[in-house]
Amino acid sequence: MALFRRETVQTAASGGLETLLGSSTNFQGVLKSDGNIRIDGILQGRIETAGNLVIGPTARVSADILANAVQVWGYIQGNIRTMGRLEILSTGRVFGEVTVGSLMIDEGGLFRGQCFMDGQDVDELAMEPEPKLLGTGAPDAGEGHNGQPVSEPDKDTIAEAGPADDAPSPESAQAAEENQ
Repeated sequence: MALFRRETVQTAASGGLETLLGSSTNFQGVLKSDGNIRIDGILQGRIETAGNLVIGPTARVSADILANAVQVWGYIQGNIRTMGRLEILSTGRVFGEVTVGSLMIDEGGLFRGQCFMDGQDVDELAMEPEPKLLGTGAPDAGEGHNGQPVSEPDKDTIAEAGPADDAPSPESAQAAEENQ
């Protein structure tokens, strides 16, 4: 039993296996079925099934595929369309355009191509217009950070406030210089 890893038990999709192309089989053409298919050999052409498709670890498939769900242990070059899930397992390699309901790629699995995910009730994200910038970013003379006018404090207000509490007096600054 694997603790954090998927066990490598290769099973056909639920409902039983109807069609099997063994590892010594080389098929060219269109393969159509209403049931589940497993391919362990070489197939070139097109695969259409209302059921699920399993591409075994020894399979080499160059085809366009239409299936309910697809599980890939081997190699596929071609376009895949599935209403369900496309699983690319640790030894799986997929090259092409895929349109799926969901996609899962195991560690070690490889997908090179373009993926489109079907979403029946999902609207495309509407982009909002870019916000308008206020000026060049630096305040003009006489303006604060928000563009509001800034008034100069008058001299009487500064004189009433006096020096800051923690600011050194001129006498203490001169004494500090003499001590150095």
